Amino acid sequence: MNRSITRFSIAPWLLIAAACGPVTPTPDGGDGATPADVQMDTGSQTDTGVQTDTGVPNDTLVSDGGASGPDAADGAGGDAGDAGRADADGGGGVPTAFWQPCTAASACAGENGECFRSFGTARCIQTCNTQADWTSCAGGQGICVPETGEKLCLKRCGDVDSQLCGAGAACSYLGFRDGSSMDAGVVPVGVCVPECSTSGPDACNTPGRTCVASTRTCNETACPAGCSTGASCMGGECVPSPVAGLYGTCRTTTPPATNGCRSELCLGNATTGFCTSYCTTEDDAVCGAQGLCWLGAEGIDPPTMGSLPDRLISTFPTRFTTVGGRSKGICLKPCNDTGDCPSRWHCGTHSGRRVCLPVTLAEPTVMAGAGLPSSTCTANADCASGTCVAPTGSRFGICARSMGATCPAGTAEASPGSVICLRVCSSGTSNACVAGQVCGSDMRCRLGACRQNTDCASGFTCNVAAGACQAAPLTTGAGVGEPCTGDPSCASRTCLTMPTGGYCSLGCTVFDDYSDTCPAGSICNTNTIGASSICLDLCDNGVGVSRFGSCRTGYICDPFSADRRFGVCVTR
Repeated sequence: MNRSITRFSIAPWLLIAAACGPVTPTPDGGDGATPADVQMDTGSQTDTGVQTDTGVPNDTLVSDGGASGPDAADGAGGDAGDAGRADADGGGGVPTAFWQPCTAASACAGENGECFRSFGTARCIQTCNTQADWTSCAGGQGICVPETGEKLCLKRCGDVDSQLCGAGAACSYLGFRDGSSMDAGVVPVGVCVPECSTSGPDACNTPGRTCVASTRTCNETACPAGCSTGASCMGGECVPSPVAGLYGTCRTTTPPATNGCRSELCLGNATTGFCTSYCTTEDDAVCGAQGLCWLGAEGIDPPTMGSLPDRLISTFPTRFTTVGGRSKGICLKPCNDTGDCPSRWHCGTHSGRRVCLPVTLAEPTVMAGAGLPSSTCTANADCASGTCVAPTGSRFGICARSMGATCPAGTAEASPGSVICLRVCSSGTSNACVAGQVCGSDMRCRLGACRQNTDCASGFTCNVAAGACQAAPLTTGAGVGEPCTGDPSCASRTCLTMPTGGYCSLGCTVFDDYSDTCPAGSICNTNTIGASSICLDLCDNGVGVSRFGSCRTGYICDPFSADRRFGVCVTR
């Protein structure tokens, strides 16, 4: 048997193909995205979803009910070259078991068992075409992942006893396993994907293959499938000339042209994009001081909702998670505003870093001249009452009711006697409030904090440190978590009273992709999409971790239960 499987479609937006071969985009698979939104010429596929806990202290992980995150890009692609799988043509004897080390001569057990050589240590995998998507396979050792034209049984990791992938592989998050009594219901789970290094235990152990540094997969040294026009083979990697560096400008292309990035890793679309690299939770320094090793995508899409113990529950991505030890991700470009990002992306704070995220957040809908009380507006003329009430500097406001009129059904007065009617929300979920509004602690939909300059009126700028649209000069002061003696001490003009001294904070909002409106280095203290809360200072808790630093005197780092490397600063 000699079939070419060129990628893992674990995350819909992440397109991967063999590193030395041309990429041939396929039609959009019904996800609503444009073909070739993300072009990555590598030799493996990794999922990049994450789960986090941002509660204080010691809150528990829960599923969001099975909703899937926004689709950011098309998961199309393919390559007729070597995908790193050796024929299972060994002679006689006992077949090599699933996930055991193998060679080109091995006879791997299972349905269409083959030796996959893109891992540092070549491993036996098998197909699972007769099974339902995202169910257990190989006697519970793997998860059945749908591929183009077939399904692959990949080694599971992260759940039950936190199984690790071993040398030459890393864990890629998929979603949650619908659990059992032994694990309290739901646990994050992923599958093992290729993750090699140039030396040590992760080095490629198959003769004639080398580890490509930027893609972290074992490829043929000589690039037998050839390279795109404008690129040449160097150590198993197709390198364009000239080479655009990390976060350099590029655009996704179709063969035979090169997109200009080393190894053809360009995130974006056919118009704009940026060059990137793969990273892991053990080596996120490759993304630079302000970049982010992003493990977050859509998880499983479409959601697989089932009650069987071996099925998976799709979930929104969240932040700060190591699933099954070392996890694999992709570097996202640092930004100040959405204008720094590719079209259809946006600039948001995710996992404490302000980076370009692959989704366009929904714009509020304005009903010109017909807006009822609680509707979003930009001017008085947008409202049936003729009155639009907006915070200073904000581009958006809320239509007021006419004097003597009552609030419409499904809304309530913002305060007794107020002319402002606010939509009632029950859970803070993303669909409880219209775009641009968020569910407050009083279960009323209010305008969210600014997320970018386009949320502000002409002449105003979104001051992320203050969470408000302001005219120059922007307010200054202490940042989140720093000491304060009163509101004027903080950039946000919000000083929380703590037993060990004042703590600067500000109100925040969580959006559909789990980005929030907190300044870099802090995080919104809620896991609920569309809800508002306060920003808390992030801190390093793990040994050898140096991303956010330690807490100030009188405060301790309360670790996230999902990823104890990081946490938030709270009082002792």
